[in-house]
Amino acid sequence: MGRRKFFPESFWSDDGFLDGRLHLLQSRDGYRAGLESVMLAAAVPAEPGDRILEPGLGAGVAALCVAFRVEGTHITGIEIEPTMASLSLENALRNDCADRLHVVIADVTMPMVCSNEIASDSFDHAFANPPFYLENCSRVPENAEKRSAHTRQEGALDLWIRFMIRKVKNGGSLSFILPTDSLKEVLFSFDGCAGDTLVFPLFPRIGEPARRILVRSYKGKKGPLKLLPGMVLHDLNGRVSPEADEILRKGKALALHTV
Repeated sequence: MGRRKFFPESFWSDDGFLDGRLHLLQSRDGYRAGLESVMLAAAVPAEPGDRILEPGLGAGVAALCVAFRVEGTHITGIEIEPTMASLSLENALRNDCADRLHVVIADVTMPMVCSNEIASDSFDHAFANPPFYLENCSRVPENAEKRSAHTRQEGALDLWIRFMIRKVKNGGSLSFILPTDSLKEVLFSFDGCAGDTLVFPLFPRIGEPARRILVRSYKGKKGPLKLLPGMVLHDLNGRVSPEADEILRKGKALALHTV
């Protein structure tokens, strides 16, 4: 489908994902999704017919990667920025997924705003790529759109996680991609509410420490924390590793429990 008039080419780029099988509009200068969104989408253990929730929908990259990989899934996205919410719907329409994406404009740190449209205990899975940095962090971007996407107030991550826990069914999965230094905060939020937690490090290259982790937990479960071997994303020459290529280009699922 062609680009709509309210998404002029000067503001948006048309980017290919999953080896060009998805074509998604993104901001040229603001927040741009990439490897992290695709890896997160691959880690969602969805099956056909599942209902899935994504707070922080953005342009819909992760949601539409899930929808492409698992037919028959229905995804509800929550997005605070109306322009990004409209962009995600446009992207769904352009990729023949308009009937499978429902978007709510709301702030997930103010859960009462979402309560009428998003019932508790109603989703099979929830996943998120929450803002990484605290507002006073030295790495806060100068660009306003990037700053909104990347930064959060103190305690906001706990609000995101607890909101998601309330919305999934008992036994439903919760999946996140986060900086490694967020793990302690995430586990604190899971305490008493979710368990059987899996932590999957993403290593930039062999011999380098992980900068990002995939974390999956299950509402109401009590199993132990498991640290998995993880994945190396690039070889020493900067090329995408064969394991990562299976996910980023071929759209393969990342089945954490079998790694």
